[in-house]
Amino acid sequence: MNHEERMKLSEEISKRVVEKYKEKILVAGIFGSTSRNQDTELSDLEMIFITTEDIEDIFFSYKGMPVLLVFRTKEEALGSIKKMSFMWPMEVSFLLDFLPTYGDKKVINEFKKELSSLKDKDYKKGARNSLIHAYEYFLKIKSSYEKKDKYTLIDATVWCTYFLNMTIAFINKKYFTRSEPQNLDEIKDFGKIPEQYLELADAIWNFNTMDEIYDNIMRLWDVSIGFAKENGIEIEDKEVEDAIK
Repeated sequence: MNHEERMKLSEEISKRVVEKYKEKILVAGIFGSTSRNQDTELSDLEMIFITTEDIEDIFFSYKGMPVLLVFRTKEEALGSIKKMSFMWPMEVSFLLDFLPTYGDKKVINEFKKELSSLKDKDYKKGARNSLIHAYEYFLKIKSSYEKKDKYTLIDATVWCTYFLNMTIAFINKKYFTRSEPQNLDEIKDFGKIPEQYLELADAIWNFNTMDEIYDNIMRLWDVSIGFAKENGIEIEDKEVEDAIK
């Protein structure tokens, strides 16, 4: 299926969803590669519907192509933008950058207004949470290397770099527009990046041995921790009563 056919299908889906749910649908749109006109013959179709009440997501295959229809209430969407979970840089793009196919674009403006209201402390909290998740996988990397468990080492390395990327996005007050786990192409355009981060991250995926993976991820961790500290982000131990208030 080419881009034009995928766009035509999105219009048909929007019409069908609005006919079924009527005034419950506030706005609809396309996100992912199709919205950026970067879809290929093997791409899926991803759509977002902002609603007035809960509607279950719909996933199906159309002529061999995966179709994902994501439904979020307006309150849920605003909450996702404001909450700043550790996955925020990867998750909010579909709420902020979708290509509208139906509805009132004022809803999108409300989302962007919510984004502009976020404070420095919100981004720092998100960065700290992402860094803690990266640390979890960093420890798994060390453990699996000691056990010579290559498969766990690779898996933990993927997730560690993923959350380090999240941390860097938070520090730059940015979010990713694509869902690829590494997103190095987007990171290189950020204003602030750890020294040698791109080179080290790239080297991790051009490995031959466990030692090479481990060596590069250790160096990547060191430059990332130093960078985070320079920007006021550190992993700090807390007593239980201080962590849970």
